[in-house]
Amino acid sequence: MEPYQKSLKGKLKPLICWDIYHAHFQKQHLLQQDLEQILNLVQQHQWQTALNFRKLLQEEYTLVVTNPQKEITWVSSGFIDMTGYAPSYALNKKPGFLQGPDTDSKMVKMISAKLAQKEKVSGKLINYRKGGIPYLCGLEIHPLFTSRQQFSHFIALEKEIV
Repeated sequence: MEPYQKSLKGKLKPLICWDIYHAHFQKQHLLQQDLEQILNLVQQHQWQTALNFRKLLQEEYTLVVTNPQKEITWVSSGFIDMTGYAPSYALNKKPGFLQGPDTDSKMVKMISAKLAQKEKVSGKLINYRKGGIPYLCGLEIHPLFTSRQQFSHFIALEKEIV
């Protein structure tokens, strides 16, 4: 046994993987913040939904909430990782700001038609990150209704398809 190792025998050893732990801790902290924020929105708007937000966030879905005018009112912390845009930049914008020349206009029209009927819709779109880099986005959009069955918001569950 080397002298350094002998000197540590029976003592607390230094944490040599702090950078790994810190990244994990930061990720868990952001997940918890996102969960608290979305659950506050659920309570505030009295949404009736069976969506398991903890599981969705743990599975690294990006959540995007829009109002009836389809303006973004909240995004989860994964939004910046997926799009390159800070959440503050996205607020009050329509999600269409992520679309570009290769976005399938037929898919966009189909999504719009379903949302106009307040129906759940899913599909894949080519969106664009900040800087114009395209990525394939899988999405599932749910209308959110209050306890009185009044339409309130939409929530999009998004994940990059690689």
